[in-house]
Amino acid sequence: MNALPATAAAPTGTPARAGLWDARDARGTPGTWRRIIGQALLALGLVGLLGGCSAIRLGYSNAPTLSYWWLDGYLDFTDAQAPRVRADLAALHTWHKREELPRWLDLLARMEKLAATDMSPQQACNLFEDMRERLTALGQRAEDALATTALELQAEQLTHLERKYQSMQRDFRRDWLEASPERVRERRLEQAVKRVDMIYGAPDERMRALLAEQVASVEFDGQRVMREIQRRHGDFVSTLRRVRELPAQMPAAAAREQARAQLRALLGRIMASPDPAHRAYQLAQTQANCRGFAAVHNAASPEQRQAAARRLRAYQRDFKELAGDDS
Repeated sequence: MNALPATAAAPTGTPARAGLWDARDARGTPGTWRRIIGQALLALGLVGLLGGCSAIRLGYSNAPTLSYWWLDGYLDFTDAQAPRVRADLAALHTWHKREELPRWLDLLARMEKLAATDMSPQQACNLFEDMRERLTALGQRAEDALATTALELQAEQLTHLERKYQSMQRDFRRDWLEASPERVRERRLEQAVKRVDMIYGAPDERMRALLAEQVASVEFDGQRVMREIQRRHGDFVSTLRRVRELPAQMPAAAAREQARAQLRALLGRIMASPDPAHRAYQLAQTQANCRGFAAVHNAASPEQRQAAARRLRAYQRDFKELAGDDS
């Protein structure tokens, strides 16, 4: 299993696709619209597969509020912006509960069936691709509201975002570039163990040894990852600066359409880096994630597979209840 430090969303098919076992979605990720909304709205319950069904229900039911505070941490909304952003998030949550939860239920049911059998790397990649498609659908639905927000941003808010990114970069440098190679391997192994525990329960010594072997066998190029983080942060801020200038350059309707186009292009550059070398690196990581997921699953004991199936059934019960909750 490729347990890597945080870099690209999502949470991360295309070279930027990050699997369930890729720690890059966990923290420090460049703030794509898809990840900011997707993680706040979904990763609490599905993408991260939090242990504990009550946590899923609580997180999803309160997703609009949690999403607002997540976004506010990046953009520091003004008093005038806050009510509309909250309303947009509430509308997005209503749509998601109606349209997307049934699709996640289908995905969980397929995962439950796979839990009882061996899995190929391609089957693992297919699961990751299905998750990515669901988050992409969420991002597309949010596009119009996001464009409205981007058009209203003030210079001070972009300065706030830059400072947030600088803090994230310092954290990444401290945790992954300045740490010793031994500590980096330990951290990657810790992340891998946590992800196994979320699905199969605490790994035994045999599985821990397998995880350690996988961590040692997969390259982690921290300097390359750092360069991509800096590129994405810079691209994101510069795009938002261009978007906020649009209303002074063209009629409102044209500015709105141009904002959507620029944000859509930005997302494309985040999902697939303009740097061919980085795209190749990410593709290799994705393939390693698929192999690692399949290897860990296939090494799981019958008891661990049964535990995974029970947990997946519990998630399904939770999301069926959430889908039918009209409160």
